[in-house]
Amino acid sequence: MLTNPSYFCVDSRHLKPDDIFVALPGDRVDGHDFLREAAQKNAAAAIVSENYNGPNFGLNLIRVPNTLLALQNLAQETLKKNRKIVVGVTGTVGKTTCKDFIATLLSGRFHVACTLKSQNSKISLPLTILNQSGRGEDILVLEMGMSFPGEIQRLTEIAPPDIVVITAISLVHAMNFDSLEEIARAKGEVLKHPKTVLGIIPEDEKTLLKIGSCRKQTFSADDLDINHLPKHHLNNAAAAIAVCRHLGLSEEEIQQRIPLLKIPKGRGTSVEKKGVLFINDAYNASPKSMKAALESMPASKGKRVAVLGEMLELGKFSEEAHMEVGAFALDHLDHLFCYGIHSDAMVKVWKEKGRSVQFLMKKNELLSALRKAIEPGDVVLLKGSNSCRLWEILEEF
Repeated sequence: MLTNPSYFCVDSRHLKPDDIFVALPGDRVDGHDFLREAAQKNAAAAIVSENYNGPNFGLNLIRVPNTLLALQNLAQETLKKNRKIVVGVTGTVGKTTCKDFIATLLSGRFHVACTLKSQNSKISLPLTILNQSGRGEDILVLEMGMSFPGEIQRLTEIAPPDIVVITAISLVHAMNFDSLEEIARAKGEVLKHPKTVLGIIPEDEKTLLKIGSCRKQTFSADDLDINHLPKHHLNNAAAAIAVCRHLGLSEEEIQQRIPLLKIPKGRGTSVEKKGVLFINDAYNASPKSMKAALESMPASKGKRVAVLGEMLELGKFSEEAHMEVGAFALDHLDHLFCYGIHSDAMVKVWKEKGRSVQFLMKKNELLSALRKAIEPGDVVLLKGSNSCRLWEILEEF
């Protein structure tokens, strides 16, 4: 019934003819409410709950006790049948960049499939396995994300990794944890699967050395220099190189691919507009990534300016984390724009030091103030939580 479907899809807007539609229940919408649309788009079949009592709209309905579990189990079975090396990449920052770096470097010798964009959740990881793998690849590079304890463990059950990379540990989704060590332990769940032979971990994260029975190897970018990459992405490159060396690539093979490494959009890409150099690092933010982005800002003929949005989901750590970033920014910026209610803590730090800072809550007011303050030759960093959508500043400038 599910022999060689062209694609599995959970969003009816993206369905194509002959796809398999998986009707997932959600917080805001229920996939079962879109079966008519799936039929109109000529889906091959739909996986639905056994409790669904509505019309089939001419679709072949495959009834299961739990549609999410069915999706995950299908992905798990697919990996078992298509034996390949699986590289699992997790961490609180740098996952997508590191995953892309690994795939780029390994592609010089191997046929590699990998996660698209940042599709790293309990839904999108199974979809990656079903839709991107099984096409003759040697290696599958999978990004694994989490918001709560136990989520990484479930992802490793679906896709047991042979090699694990943990990019960094920092305060991300911290509202769901009591400490940084708790976050480290939750990320470290990826090291516990018996199939895993190697864990590649940051040199400064000693907690991870004690988790799981696989061999551990640390990485550091201290001796790494790649001219076209910002400094704060060198750790991701160092981790990717460690994967390549473990899989037998020579130094010559690695160096030949280094110039092909590209930073994903919104993770520190540079764009010049009207003589102003913008650093678009607005995809997301944590205290660690904020400080790394500030430290990596290029030299400027004019002013060094940052638009820093609030960092969300930090829970009890929020005020202290924002003040820490604000204090760090004092030595790296001439002017600071803060956006979002939680960034008020950064503003307080700057005002106490008598420094030039503006606090804004509306995007149009932020854009107007920025236009008045900057001029050709300035460098402007855009960085904040994804929901701040600070890349829109660049689009509208």
